[in-house]
Amino acid sequence: MGTAAGIVAGAVVGGLAGKGVAEKVNPTAEREYWQENYRNEPYYQEGRSFEDYEPGYRTGYEGYGRYGERSWDDVKAELQRDYEKNRGTSELTWDEASHATRAAWERLGRRPRQAPVERVTARQGEGQAEMHDDCGCGQGPERR
Repeated sequence: MGTAAGIVAGAVVGGLAGKGVAEKVNPTAEREYWQENYRNEPYYQEGRSFEDYEPGYRTGYEGYGRYGERSWDDVKAELQRDYEKNRGTSELTWDEASHATRAAWERLGRRPRQAPVERVTARQGEGQAEMHDDCGCGQGPERR
């Protein structure tokens, strides 16, 4: 009985952790970002349209929402299946689209997901630390 309860509790906690990742993915913002930036990527092929790359990006950011607690290597095969199902009219094969998928995945993975870190700032007295999310802005939370 105790083992079964532990398994159920683990599944619930795991599901909630995945839900938290999914809630942090804004598909509209991701699509807009990639629509503006796809030509700047090293894998971009002259003459390809955003519509060719879009299913790859979508696979990456939607996949991150579903599988983001796992590593790219652990979910690559699942993402390939997702891409093949959702490819639509894109002319890109998985081998070509996987670069866009990974770029979208890694863009979301670079966002801070860890606990706040301590930073010492000039306006604080010596030995005082400020709790601050690792956003890279160099300012305290009140200045965001």
